[in-house]
Amino acid sequence: MEKKINKKALILSLIFALICCILIYFYFGKREEPRQTKDQIKVLVAARNINVGEEIKAGDIHVMDITEDSAPAGIINTRENIEGFYAREPIIMGEPFRQERLAEREDLSLAANIPEGMRAFTVFVNENTLFSNQLKIGDRVDVIGNFTKESAEETSDTISKTIIQDIEILAIGPRRVNKETGNAGSDSSENLPGTVTLCMSPADAEKMAYTTTFASYTLALRGSSDDKRVNTSGVMLNDLAK
Repeated sequence: MEKKINKKALILSLIFALICCILIYFYFGKREEPRQTKDQIKVLVAARNINVGEEIKAGDIHVMDITEDSAPAGIINTRENIEGFYAREPIIMGEPFRQERLAEREDLSLAANIPEGMRAFTVFVNENTLFSNQLKIGDRVDVIGNFTKESAEETSDTISKTIIQDIEILAIGPRRVNKETGNAGSDSSENLPGTVTLCMSPADAEKMAYTTTFASYTLALRGSSDDKRVNTSGVMLNDLAK
């Protein structure tokens, strides 16, 4: 009888010991080793998708916290080196800013400054077509064409008419940004630019192409707040004699 009792006690002890081992195994197995906290830094990233040619403004810059060892190399992390610059290449939302993706306006290709659906058209200018050397990039002008009308009686009449209105100047000569020069404001023909690049619709570009080939033209500067279109019948010599 005594042997039976010892045998049962031994079995119970073994079972108890096994249960304790299992509990200890799961307890220590589930314990997580303390994680080492990594230093974090603040990185400037794009707050939205920025297209080629768009100016980067303060609201386009977002601050993101990342670990120091995950920061990409070669990123720009100061606002003064980002704000006011233009996207040379597309920048995706959440992407850090890099020097090779940014440019000053004058370093952008001309195509980046042309709005969708518009065209750039370069015209040659001289003291007759350009009223003065006061034009600035971003100014808006009208184009006045001077045409000769042939009649059935083999006579001709000359008419001057505004053919294109309210078009923006994209470039003056080789310049695509306004910069003060020593001769700014001079109306001497020696200082006049040789070309002016205008931004216009495809239909207006066709009118301009015809006018530059078969007629003469003059640029008329508009007021900075004047965007109204007017209908004119043009002027002929008889109109001036009235």
